[in-house]
Amino acid sequence: MPANDGVDMELSTFRPVNQRQGGIRHEVHFCYNLAGYGADRSMLTLLQGLVKQEPEVRRTLLLVKAPGAMRAELPAEMELEMLDSELAPDEEGTWRVWQLLARGLPFRLRHWLWMANWQLRLHYRVLKKMPQRLRELRPDLVVSHTYGSGATALVCQAMGISCIVYIHGWIRRHTYGPYQWLTVRGIRRASQVIAISQAHADDLVGTQRIPSERIAIQYNSLDLEDMKVRLEGQDSLDWPPDSTVPLVLNLARYYPEKGQDVLLEAFALLLRQRPAYLLLCGDGPELPRLRAQASRLGICQQVKFLDWIADPFPLLKRASLYVLASRWEVLSRSLLEAQAAGLAVVSTDHPLSAREAVSKNSAILVPVDDPVALAGAMAKVLDNPGLAVRMGAAGKKHAARFSQQHQVSAYLALRRQLSDEAGKTDSHTLD
Repeated sequence: MPANDGVDMELSTFRPVNQRQGGIRHEVHFCYNLAGYGADRSMLTLLQGLVKQEPEVRRTLLLVKAPGAMRAELPAEMELEMLDSELAPDEEGTWRVWQLLARGLPFRLRHWLWMANWQLRLHYRVLKKMPQRLRELRPDLVVSHTYGSGATALVCQAMGISCIVYIHGWIRRHTYGPYQWLTVRGIRRASQVIAISQAHADDLVGTQRIPSERIAIQYNSLDLEDMKVRLEGQDSLDWPPDSTVPLVLNLARYYPEKGQDVLLEAFALLLRQRPAYLLLCGDGPELPRLRAQASRLGICQQVKFLDWIADPFPLLKRASLYVLASRWEVLSRSLLEAQAAGLAVVSTDHPLSAREAVSKNSAILVPVDDPVALAGAMAKVLDNPGLAVRMGAAGKKHAARFSQQHQVSAYLALRRQLSDEAGKTDSHTLD
């Protein structure tokens, strides 16, 4: 058995079913809490497809904490478990410390402190609680989809369980200090690492030194048939006041990396050229600052902020243009959904995925943090309805490449490969 980096040696006494005859009979999928972000939606699309394809396989979704808004999307056939419903011993204390330290600090520093506090609690739960939960569940395979993947892979290696890690975020941007070290060290020990774009895979090889042969690429997928049904739904939004004026839509969390501050600047420039409305939908700590910015720009009557909603597809149907102003993304799911809905797209040429998420005919890409270029691209589409129709048609064709069945087939092929290898060697160790 390879070195376990300090994880309890007692774990090595457990032997999962995947090292006995019978192949994969029980999978455990792990994520944080089904809050409804892009990673959650992508995981649920995969799980829904797997349940249809392999109803005989037992599947359990293991959460860190109580399920959030996407609980209703979980297939009824899947079991639902939590690592621990209790607070980590330091949770209340560190939260109070963070609140005290955060007073009067710039947003980016406050965000760093919040993430450090949050990741401390997350990794405590995974390293402390997951071994016992896996002993109880006795899975053949663990599939980690979100934060805590590195710690999960370390636990699985120590227990001799195959582990697939889906990397949905940009490690350099979403982890800090010792947590980044732990995440990278852990995913190097996973049975397989899944990147969700080619540029993402290249970054994992180039900056995190993960061997290319251990990385597979599986693009996020869409349930296109389900989308068709949802797009016919009705929303209750009584806005904008003039339905003849084009509506620009942005679906993204209110976080600095999503670039809504640049989008508001660009939209103010657009309004000097033509009438339009802007609808933003998401959640996050940047919302008060964005509202204040819209007020300073004098565009409050033309801009509306909504909270996160579980079913955004009726909004896609009523929009004239979809705009994403992100500073970075790892294959934006909202870009795929907008194209599948037949919308023309304007997006920043953000690192890791922009050029793979869209086709050259379905979107106009502009530099990151350039409101003038963003405003010009929006005006070009809105002033040319024929162009918008052609871009929408190209987007639908491009989005068809990201079908649920394509990802399910790729996942099952990878899992068969891992199952064939199980028992021949212990989990790989990369230093």
